[in-house]
Amino acid sequence: MQIVMISIDRGEMSEFSTIFKLSIIAFTFFWWYLWTWRSSVVVAQCEASGFAPHTLELGWEFTGVDGKSRSLGQGSVTGHRQASDGTFSQSTRLELDSGKLKFGRGGEVTGVAKHEGEARRAGATLNVIGVSAPSIEDSMAMIAVALVLYGVIKVLYWTFSSAVSGSGCPVLECWFVQEKPGQRGGFTAPMDQEKSLMFITTEAYNEKTSELHPPADINPSRIYYVTDPAGTFCSSALNPPKGSVNKPKCEINPFMPHAAMVRWAAALTDSAQSPVYLQADWFSVAVQGLDEQLTLSNIMRAPSTSKEPKVILSVSSKTPVVRSRLGEQVLLDCGFWVDPSSPLHGSGFSIEWRYQFRGEGRLVIAYDGKNDRFAETSETGADIDVTALYESGNASLIIEEAQVRHSGTYICTVYLPHLLVQVAVDLEIVEPPSLSIYPSPLPLLVPGQVVLAQCEASGFAPHTLELGWEFTGVDGKSRSLGQGSVTGHRQASDGTFSQSTRLELDSGKLKLGRGGEVTCVAKHEGEARRASATLNVIGVSAPSIEDSMAMVAVALVLYGVIKVLYWTFSSADSSDADLKDKVHDIVFNVINPTVKRFKYT
Repeated sequence: MQIVMISIDRGEMSEFSTIFKLSIIAFTFFWWYLWTWRSSVVVAQCEASGFAPHTLELGWEFTGVDGKSRSLGQGSVTGHRQASDGTFSQSTRLELDSGKLKFGRGGEVTGVAKHEGEARRAGATLNVIGVSAPSIEDSMAMIAVALVLYGVIKVLYWTFSSAVSGSGCPVLECWFVQEKPGQRGGFTAPMDQEKSLMFITTEAYNEKTSELHPPADINPSRIYYVTDPAGTFCSSALNPPKGSVNKPKCEINPFMPHAAMVRWAAALTDSAQSPVYLQADWFSVAVQGLDEQLTLSNIMRAPSTSKEPKVILSVSSKTPVVRSRLGEQVLLDCGFWVDPSSPLHGSGFSIEWRYQFRGEGRLVIAYDGKNDRFAETSETGADIDVTALYESGNASLIIEEAQVRHSGTYICTVYLPHLLVQVAVDLEIVEPPSLSIYPSPLPLLVPGQVVLAQCEASGFAPHTLELGWEFTGVDGKSRSLGQGSVTGHRQASDGTFSQSTRLELDSGKLKLGRGGEVTCVAKHEGEARRASATLNVIGVSAPSIEDSMAMVAVALVLYGVIKVLYWTFSSADSSDADLKDKVHDIVFNVINPTVKRFKYT
């Protein structure tokens, strides 16, 4: 006997038990319905009419699916009824009970009337389902119904569980990071980090925390039961498939509410007094989703000593990494949400976009939402949609025409009174190179001669580029000729780069045969580009079939010309000596130079 152990975690087991129980209820109802139908009684009636004289014997017969017939008796026979024309009518009723009468899976029920005029019969088919020995078709049908019921129950379970209990939200594994106690001060204060866990729901937390069974290796004080009314944590980008190694990156930090230090957010904290609402435990959470689909930062508030924080301010971007070609319009996504039940809702906000690249930064755009005005900046060609900002919290940055100088990191910051949250979006301008080969066309190459070919790649960004050469012979086979002599990068005024490579085309060293196609290949992250030029090599030792055919044709033409000249001179009665001399001159002066010409071409 082989025993197979199945391991199911507690969450899966709970879901499996619920679905299993619902399925058992459905199956019970289904089989009860079949049993009731099987045990039900059908009353059949046979009516005999228009006969005379009135003597008549009524009865019932049954023929099963096996072809065997048997009598079911007379049933309940009524008295005679006489019509106006003097004929009679009579009927009989029979209770068809599959249990008592043993109908099996059904058959044909026949009403029999024996009369001195003639015996008559009338039959009807009887189908019985739910018998103890079902047919293969019945079994397959019942299995299909069972599978459909199971699927419907599972879909309903998922729908209601995600809509009612918020089970569509993930359980996030995070790192809780804070300064080590007693180590404040200095530029490099040592940090302490612990494993942490967040159970998330979209409604007020009403589950018993003891039933969630957090892992034993996590400190209970670092387990949080988060309420996220907007469902920002419930994105599919933060919910990897079960068993996946790739998981979202999450970090929790203690947060201290404070007044903003920038002038476009100063109006949010005009009052020097801190609201009583701020007297609580505050946390900031930064999460990066799977496959660069989402970046999210939240501020959460929990009553002192409570482990059930609620999201107050959320800022997210669905485009953590953006790539664009030169000249295109670029949208850097950023949206925010404020808890409507919070006293901070409706108290004003400010938006800031800042650019950073290699330690340098600049203010791109800043908007004071409380006073409805923009701060002065030196940046041009960037804007936000103020209408969408108020209607849906859409703070996305729009860059009208992408340039190389726009490559870098953009930080979207949302200010509320005493709170701020920010997310970062990386923009990379990717432009593939344009290729040109010089000289164009390539000159004819003679054995022993060297032709210098140059490939120029220009207008590309970023500067990472791989240049190389390929050669395709007349036989169609391609091979690499190496990188050649590659120059350094040169940067143009628009920020794009150019680079070139030179290659010495020596038919002897590179074995170029009779020539072919020389191709310059540029491999760039934007797109690979190729440029080709035809190379002809003359005077090679092994002429092609076309060259051989041409030489044969020329030889035949020369032979014909000589023959004609021979006939001409011979007909003019020239002496044999003179004729031989003239023919010798023709051969020496015409054929010999031609042969020499073919020899050196």
